[in-house]
Amino acid sequence: MGRRRSRERSYRARGDGAAITGSEDIPSSASPRPGRQPGRTGAPARRRPWQGGPRGPTFAAAFEQVLATRAPSWKEGVRASSVRSWRQHLRDYLGGLAERPVADLSSADVQGAVTPLWATKHKTAQKLLRRIGNVMQWAITQGLRTDDPVPAVARTLPKVKAAPNHYPALPHGEVAGVLARVRASGARRDMRLAFELMVLTAVRTGEARLARWEEVDFDGRTWTIPPQRMKYTERGDHQVPLSARALGVTREAGAGGQGLVFRAPRGGALPEDAFRELLRLLGVQANPHGFRSSFRDWCAESGHPRELAEAALAHAVGDKVEAAYARTDLYERRRGVMEAWGGYVAG
Repeated sequence: MGRRRSRERSYRARGDGAAITGSEDIPSSASPRPGRQPGRTGAPARRRPWQGGPRGPTFAAAFEQVLATRAPSWKEGVRASSVRSWRQHLRDYLGGLAERPVADLSSADVQGAVTPLWATKHKTAQKLLRRIGNVMQWAITQGLRTDDPVPAVARTLPKVKAAPNHYPALPHGEVAGVLARVRASGARRDMRLAFELMVLTAVRTGEARLARWEEVDFDGRTWTIPPQRMKYTERGDHQVPLSARALGVTREAGAGGQGLVFRAPRGGALPEDAFRELLRLLGVQANPHGFRSSFRDWCAESGHPRELAEAALAHAVGDKVEAAYARTDLYERRRGVMEAWGGYVAG
């Protein structure tokens, strides 16, 4: 008898279950599963790591959730740097929002975060605004907010004329000297070879760093970069004629097979900032991407037709007829251009 009364008192004390689970620990969107009796409770609702306190997750926690969701879809060549960029923005510019509940942030809070940068670091401020918007949209889908304050803030900010962004480039006459210094440097072999291949072929940094053996045809002296590794994926494969020196660099890196041509010390791809760091250590005042500009200037001053240079750089070359022409006749003509460039900069 005593035990039954004790159990009855225990059940009455529990009421509707709030005393067991704690109502503040149940997300507002939680509801009984279909068919469950209204008065019954199951195990306590499992909290997700980002859910935070009574007011829900902080902006920083929501920010990390958005980043974790979006990052896997980014291209391999830019993923790591993009993740660093997101987190740097959170740390350097959004610290005032970071620990506040994402549900409580207002238009004034968002405006206060981006306005100081709007005129002086306009591109950074634009990225911040977009990323805040990504977080707000995520919060809406999670039932944490009903509105996104970003569009209203964007409409109130003044227009800013963006200055053109030119990558620092060396005069083409100085490229051979830089390559000689790179070859003589104490940098790791894969780093030196990858940098030289980038310059010799005038490809983008990520295309060189992430080159794969499956893309290299030694017999045909051709490197075929698939569209998923190109900046403009809709244009199909980009065929790169390998000059004698570029072919030599590739052979020096290995005998072919599968996987990455150039590797970091621990076996993965070379870091995204590897070439920039190499130039910094050598005291070269240039951006790795700027060597494409050096090549373009050399083409113009050497009398090579514009369409050859643009095709070599994998730039758009006009209408569909011109593009088709570039894929056929121009390829063999490009081979002569790349051979001449290789001789000019490699000695």
